[in-house]
Amino acid sequence: MQVGGLPLEGAQVAMEAVFEERKAVNPDGIAFLSGQVARPQEGEAGLKAAAGRSADLLRLAMEAAQGSAMLRVSCFLTSLEDAGAVREALAARFPSVPLLLVQTQRAARDRLVECEGVARLGQPPPGEVELLNPQGLAQSKMYSQVARVRSGRLVWTSTQLAFRYSEDDARLAFARLQRTLESAKSSLRQAVMVNSYPLSAQMAEMIRKVRFDYLDAARPPASTLLPFEGLPSMDASFAIEAAAIGAAQ
Repeated sequence: MQVGGLPLEGAQVAMEAVFEERKAVNPDGIAFLSGQVARPQEGEAGLKAAAGRSADLLRLAMEAAQGSAMLRVSCFLTSLEDAGAVREALAARFPSVPLLLVQTQRAARDRLVECEGVARLGQPPPGEVELLNPQGLAQSKMYSQVARVRSGRLVWTSTQLAFRYSEDDARLAFARLQRTLESAKSSLRQAVMVNSYPLSAQMAEMIRKVRFDYLDAARPPASTLLPFEGLPSMDASFAIEAAAIGAAQ
């Protein structure tokens, strides 16, 4: 995705990756934690206090997941003017945890911070996946706040682009992502985390409208959905990516 900015002067690219370890480092599993939105309150000039509230909600999600440690945190902001202060707020709550800060748009209409994370579990879930919506966090039938996962195999996709703006175009993007997962012996109905990156609020509503034609409405995955500055195609309207349970090999 093309973003609005990165928290280092002159920075042009940010990269992150998931690696397979030779030995188990999270024997009880991991938790995917949905993005937690916080907005500045009246009288707050910057985003530091909002970032702290977002991080507090993320910690609440981790505790409800019975997480023993946070493994990474990604925070999406509408401004990086006080990135240093935002880092301080996050570091105070998650010391020594890898942190990614991204400004989603250069001229966003709204002011907000949304932080998501992945945590190591201290207690395994009762099955391969347990989905939670803890008290104190926003409640929605559209997604789960926490996905506790202990599976022998996880599948990560790259982003799948949607082209143009009709409902059929949106469905085609989900169908392509489904075929990608099927090639890895998985499915969108086995998704535990789905992130969506629309270019506008209208496309965000389109994603919400069509996604349960492909996802399992009875077990909605964790999710982060945010408008971004741009996508690597002039015709693209949104991008989606997923982490899902794969079949045992």
